[in-house]
Amino acid sequence: FAWNLFKNADNDYGVIVSPAILAYQLLLFKEYSQSQTQKELEMALRNIRREQIRQMVDDTRALPTTKLELANGIFYEGTVRINSQFKNADQGFTHVEPFYVSQAANAIASINKWTKNVTHGEIAELLDPSFQIERVKMILATAMYFKGTWKHRFNTTVDGGVFVNYRNEQKTVPFMEIRNNIIIDRMAYRVGPKTINVQVVQLPYDDETHAMLLLIPMDKQNRISDIREHFTGEKFSEIVDSISQNSAQRVTLKMPKFSMNSEISPVTALQNMGIRKLFTDGADLLIADPPQRVGDIIQRSVLRVDEIGTTAASVAASFLIPLSADSVVNREIIIDRPFLSIIYNTKNNAALFISHVTNV
Repeated sequence: FAWNLFKNADNDYGVIVSPAILAYQLLLFKEYSQSQTQKELEMALRNIRREQIRQMVDDTRALPTTKLELANGIFYEGTVRINSQFKNADQGFTHVEPFYVSQAANAIASINKWTKNVTHGEIAELLDPSFQIERVKMILATAMYFKGTWKHRFNTTVDGGVFVNYRNEQKTVPFMEIRNNIIIDRMAYRVGPKTINVQVVQLPYDDETHAMLLLIPMDKQNRISDIREHFTGEKFSEIVDSISQNSAQRVTLKMPKFSMNSEISPVTALQNMGIRKLFTDGADLLIADPPQRVGDIIQRSVLRVDEIGTTAASVAASFLIPLSADSVVNREIIIDRPFLSIIYNTKNNAALFISHVTNV
């Protein structure tokens, strides 16, 4: 699911996707749907369960230097009658709040306040002030927040390095550097008639549970987008299995410190994955009266990487509308061009945040 979503949602301009929160929302829809709608969701989500996502978050609570938080919110127009089982599906975990069209500005402000709170200020707004809230009857929002400290911290920022972005433009940006024992790997990646050699770097966080995986083509003539387009869950597992068997080598790693944000609407990506009924008048959702369908989904995400660690946050919102409404230190790796980064749980290989960094 994660890699199908990423490939379908990504573009050459860079994107951040949190597959976990979209899966969480879709699993809720699956539980409270029937007929073809439920079948399509089951096919796309396969063996993912909400309990797995919740457990992954719960297991992190005992880690002193890492935060991984999940929050759910149901915001509904006051006249809508919500299925009580759906409303209480995550009792004590889901924030439930009615809104009124006559007080649109207050409603938007309240939803944005919730967003800012659950993302620790990383995402200040879910809805623009001009958002026409009267066009929706319910908003299901799910947020994830991650903050981790590197096991081996980078040195303070070195003199500006040159990063070549997706437009092939050279930019001088702040770089950071580390000389330490780092697990790296090289993999041959077959893309059509050609083979792309990929440098893989694993940067562990100090909780021994999470890590960031960096993938960058070794030949500057090859594009990371060629790899992205053919990436699969099986390939990710192959990379993780291979790198887990390697010993750390003495490496000098130079990479940019950066901050990026993205906003996507994954509807087309989900439709390409076979989830179609959910967005039509044929949606058979058992969540509210009058019956609803999903009109749109947006996901806003941020990712910040510096010498100390990583902060990432993402919020996905489904907008529901009534039916028929409209080895020695001579090894040096320099990440100076677009790359993929994956924050994942090293115990179960679950991808939390996937990003395609094209500009810094």
